[in-house]
Amino acid sequence: MDILERLNYLEKSEAFSKWKKENPEFFLSHIFVMFDNLNKDIIQCGYYSPKIDRIITFVVQDGEIVKSGESEVFRHPDKNVKEFERDKIKISLDQAYKIMEDFQKKEYPNQSAVKSFVIIQNIDEGMVYNFTYMTPTFYTLNVKVSCETGEVVSHLLHSLIKGM
Repeated sequence: MDILERLNYLEKSEAFSKWKKENPEFFLSHIFVMFDNLNKDIIQCGYYSPKIDRIITFVVQDGEIVKSGESEVFRHPDKNVKEFERDKIKISLDQAYKIMEDFQKKEYPNQSAVKSFVIIQNIDEGMVYNFTYMTPTFYTLNVKVSCETGEVVSHLLHSLIKGM
């Protein structure tokens, strides 16, 4: 899947152009993709407004575009939402997914995914493919891959039931 191609399709659409003209303070903050058969061709593009501290999401699927209502921003209270930097995407989503899969098989061979998704975003580590695996053993594996270099910049395995 070429995420930049899908993003360009969205941003060149009449519906998006009209919305953006009426809402110039919003900027692209992330792209969300799930890796399952039901959602495999869907991307969700999140646009953030620092003025109202809200996100609007555009869902692109099979040439159709659907806009969500405003929603809360999920972030650490001390962190600002950064603008998506498309010029820093030097490796494709498919390449990043392969890097993440190879890393998971080598470093966490017992943690296979039952659900997985990626948020492509600009965070403290830079522009990253922020992959999350949900495992059948109630763990999440988070692997961040640099959009520029393909390097794994961080990873964390977290128990969802520890301490319950």
